[in-house]
Amino acid sequence: MTAPAFKLTELMAIRCAKEINDGEVVFVGVGLPLVVAGFAMVSHAKNMVMFTEGGAIRATAAPGLAITVDDPCLFTNADASFGMLSTMAALQRGEVDVAFIGGAQIDKFGNINSTGAGDWSKR
Repeated sequence: MTAPAFKLTELMAIRCAKEINDGEVVFVGVGLPLVVAGFAMVSHAKNMVMFTEGGAIRATAAPGLAITVDDPCLFTNADASFGMLSTMAALQRGEVDVAFIGGAQIDKFGNINSTGAGDWSKR
């Protein structure tokens, strides 16, 4: 059997990008979600708005691949920028059509560690 000509992460990025419709506001976390949004912007969702986790708002793809949520390339020539608190508040208010975040920490039940409560030293 011949190995496929693509990696599974590449297939996942293309498939996720197809979930983005033209004109949608898309919340984007760091890592693969930035690749997903950037691909959607240059392929089929040219009027989407990228709302990054760190607070950059862009109607064009970032000029480089970010390595953190506050990477300077996300804010370079951005249309606007807000802090992370404003970004999360926009999510809570329902101002985002679709969101993609990376799974930095996923437990055996599929829970993503994106928030925490209580005493961190007791975990």
